[in-house]
Amino acid sequence: MPLKTQLLLFNELKKKGSKSNEIFYKKKIIATTTKNIKNILRNNNFSNELFYELDMYNIYTLPLRERTEDIKQLIKNIIFQLNKSYNYNKELSLDSYIKISDYIWPGNIKQLKNFITRVYNLTNSNLIDNKTVLTELSNEFSYDEQNYIDNWKFNFRNFISKNIRGYLNNNKKIDSGLYYKILKDFEKPLLIEILKYTNYNQLLSSEILGINRNTLRKKMFDYDIQVTKKTSG
Repeated sequence: MPLKTQLLLFNELKKKGSKSNEIFYKKKIIATTTKNIKNILRNNNFSNELFYELDMYNIYTLPLRERTEDIKQLIKNIIFQLNKSYNYNKELSLDSYIKISDYIWPGNIKQLKNFITRVYNLTNSNLIDNKTVLTELSNEFSYDEQNYIDNWKFNFRNFISKNIRGYLNNNKKIDSGLYYKILKDFEKPLLIEILKYTNYNQLLSSEILGINRNTLRKKMFDYDIQVTKKTSG
C-alpha cells in the first residue's frame, strides 16, 4: 500500500462524524502481512501513525513449513470441499500425504490449496495417486525453494553469529573449550530434528547426517534422545 494511501486510511480511521451528518459505527479491522512489519517501519515504507492505530492485538501464524502436522488435515478439508462442489468422492493416496508434507510451501495455505485443486482436476479416478502428485510437485516454483534455502542460510548464520557475540560480550571469563561446547549445544537439536524428519528411522537419519548408524545410536544415548514415532492415521 503506497504511503499516500496509508495516510488516507489513517485519516479515515480517525475521522469523527460531522455535526450535520453524524454517523457512528464500530470499526474492526483485521490487517495481515507476510513480511516483517518492524523492518518495513524502520525503512520508512509504512506509516508509523497507521501502524500504531492498527497495532492493538497481534496474532503470529507460523508458516506452513513449520507446522507440517497441520498439512494432512488441511488437505482433507480442501478435498472435502472439492468433492462437495463437484459431487465426486476423490481421495489422496497415503504416500502422497508424506510427499506433500515434505515440500516447503513458500506460498503457505494458498499455494497448497491451488496445488491440491490442480492434482484433483488432473485425476480422472477417485484416487489421486503418488505419480500425479510427484509430477506436479516437480513443477512447483524451484526459485521459491532456492530463495527459501538462501534466506535460511543467511538467517541461520546471522542467528549463530549474534548468539556467539552475545555469549562473548556477556561473560567476563571465557573458559577454554568453547569450540566443543558450541558444537555440543548445536548437535543435540540437530539430531532431534533429523530424527523427527525421518520419523526416527535411524538408518535414514544416519545417511542424511553422514555418520555411522552406531555413532548415531551412541549420540542418542549420550544426549538421552527419546524415540517418539508418529503413528499413521
